[in-house]
This record gives sequence, C-alpha cells and structure tokens, in this order.
Amino acid sequence: MEKFFKNGLSIFLAITIVFSSAYVGLNELDFNGLFVVKTKAASVDDLTFVLSSDGTYYSLTDCDTTAEGELNIPDTYNNLPVTSIGSKAFEHCTSLTSVIIPNTVTCIDSWAFNNCNSLTSVIIPDSVTAIYSYAFYSCPNLNSFTLSDNVNFIGCEALSGTGYYKNTNNWDNGSLYV
Repeated sequence: MEKFFKNGLSIFLAITIVFSSAYVGLNELDFNGLFVVKTKAASVDDLTFVLSSDGTYYSLTDCDTTAEGELNIPDTYNNLPVTSIGSKAFEHCTSLTSVIIPNTVTCIDSWAFNNCNSLTSVIIPDSVTAIYSYAFYSCPNLNSFTLSDNVNFIGCEALSGTGYYKNTNNWDNGSLYV
C-alpha cells in the first residue's frame, strides 16, 4: 500500500510540474487577436443579381445576411444597369447601417429591407418611382431617409416600423399615390 501511495504521489507531482511549466510558458504568450470574431464588411461580393428575361438589365435579389456597415449598391453589373431591388433582397441583414442606392434603380420591391435592425440611413435617388409594400418594414433605427419627388407610388406600410415613419405625420398605413 505504501508503494502504491508513493507511486501515486510521484505521478501527481510529475503532472503538477508539467502543468506548472506549461502555465508559466502560457503567461509569456501574447493572446491578443486570438479570439477575435471576424466580421464581413458589406461589398458587391455579398450581393446576388438576376439578369432580366430580355437580357438588358439586372435586379438585385439577395444580400448575404452577414454583411455589415455601409453598402454602396453598384449602378451596373456585368456592364448592364441594376434597375431594381427585389423582394426580400436585404431581409434580415441586421448589421447593415446605411445603403446608397444608385440612380439606375427605379423600384424597391416589397419587404426589400425587412428587419434590417441596424439600418440608420438610406439614400434613394431621383430615379426611383415606386417603393412597394413593407419595403422598409421593421427597421426601427431608420431615421435618415432621402426621398425624391419622383416617387409616385409608395405601397402600404412601406415605412412602417421605422424611425422615419414614427417621426412624420404625413404617412398613413395605406398606399400613397403621389
């Protein structure tokens, strides 16, 4: 029994010495950046475009939901104009903070920016004439919204649930024909 105890104690001490040495070595290591979570900045690579049936323009139809920060949508893709933002294209892109839409886009489809929680600013050019229902639905931080006089249709609740909608009295919950 005494021999068993001595052997056990020897093993315990050996393990303690090994781990103590390892601990001392670890104190000398620099762990800065070891546990950094990588983020994905918004870029054209995050976007999906679909060619029109007549082959003359593209529609932006999807965005990677991990994209974050400011996004400047390109005015062309494969040398053809980007003319619309499709239904649910940016849905659940919760880390986008601002979007600049090019002057080639003429319409923003339903639910296009649904649930973009961090979106604070959208610049819509004069070329946009229609914003469909729920386009910016549930974007509670959207307070800066540039809207041109050329918009002649705004679908029902297009801006509902946005900071912009809450701060204006000239919108109702129905469609608006200008």
